[in-house]
Amino acid sequence: MSIFGAAKRGLGMLGKLGKKKPTPTPKPSRPKTAKEKHDEFMQKDPYERGAIISRRESAKRGDVYTGTSVVGTPSPHRSAKAIKKYSGPRSYQLTDPKRRGPHAKGGRIGLKTGGAFLPLRGTGGAGVAKAFRGKAGFKESQALQSKIVKGTPIRKEYADLKRAHHTKQRIKDARISREARSKVWKARKSLEANPFVKRSMSQSIHPKSWRRQTTKLLKKGKV
Repeated sequence: MSIFGAAKRGLGMLGKLGKKKPTPTPKPSRPKTAKEKHDEFMQKDPYERGAIISRRESAKRGDVYTGTSVVGTPSPHRSAKAIKKYSGPRSYQLTDPKRRGPHAKGGRIGLKTGGAFLPLRGTGGAGVAKAFRGKAGFKESQALQSKIVKGTPIRKEYADLKRAHHTKQRIKDARISREARSKVWKARKSLEANPFVKRSMSQSIHPKSWRRQTTKLLKKGKV
């Protein structure tokens, strides 16, 4: 085979390799029939079927929700609008137009996903990250997170020093309290050992008995 024939054959093979297989066009999907929908529904878990039926019945009744709890059901005496006004702006019905469409993927309703991935200090409740908005908010969250550096040697050393200081302070307070109690106990014992103090204390505690005893001694003439 000549050089030109080999080159021609190689170019032909490259051309074959470069060709792409035609992708089959997908068939147009037809809507599911009522029987197919019913069969698919019956294949679900009994608890899931019960939840779906419960939501359907609640939507028919027009129940008003706040979160996941029913706060009221419309009646001839009270409309759904009045119940929503009383329950606040977060109340809703399952048939509201705003609730139709794809489910939320996470985050608070009406806000974009925040850029905070760690609990930040001073952002509300314990362990609640602040919801930032836009690129500026994401940069702000990153700057705040960079300040929260846990487990560094300086922080560990500071924690050890603080723990040691608290231990020393507790020992010192306990020693002072113990010495004060000892002083009070010694003073009481020294007073109780004195006979004049014992007598005066007894007279103050039992005045009637001492008066009766003194009267008896006076009658006998021993006083």
